[in-house]
Amino acid sequence: IMIFEMRTGFSEGLMEMAVAKAFGIPLETVQTASMLTGDIGETASILKAKGKEAISKLGFQVFRPIKPMMALMANDVNEVLKETGGPIAFEYKLDGARIQIHKRDNEVRVYSRRLTDVTESFPEIIDLVRREVKARQAILEGEVIALSKDRASPLLFQHLMRRFRRVHEIDQMTEKIPVELQLFDILYFDGESLIGMPYSQRREKLG
Repeated sequence: IMIFEMRTGFSEGLMEMAVAKAFGIPLETVQTASMLTGDIGETASILKAKGKEAISKLGFQVFRPIKPMMALMANDVNEVLKETGGPIAFEYKLDGARIQIHKRDNEVRVYSRRLTDVTESFPEIIDLVRREVKARQAILEGEVIALSKDRASPLLFQHLMRRFRRVHEIDQMTEKIPVELQLFDILYFDGESLIGMPYSQRREKLG
């Protein structure tokens, strides 16, 4: 502390608990609002300025990235089955990066896991979504994976990072390190929030 090198962490989860206690509202309400705004600071500001009713009216807004749901570690498959207590889906996890895609008409934007706008780095993803996603408005989640130049095999994560936030020589980089999109969830579809819908139904809607 005396030499100013000690770093004291304060997690966002603790901040959400503090905001819930300060304004006397359920923690779950604050967590949902924080997810929708992508910023616990903005959530607290809305509460202070407009009160609890304003928080309950929050919803998805295309081009306002939302905080992604994070996975929890499990020791084995039996623990996962016991925790869920119902139907479950398993998928391969390749060495890629999570992205969030927002679409309104012909405009498409891509956000990283940290909610950074990385649209300019992935022109081929933008073109693909414009062609294949028929919804007028949508918020999708997926994984982007770097491929070898011949597209025969996936590359390691560090190769993919050469594509993120790149704004120069994009055409050359798309040829050198092509990427593949694997969508796994749809959260918003033509004005309708789908987060209350069972995942099996969202996956079916995703097609």
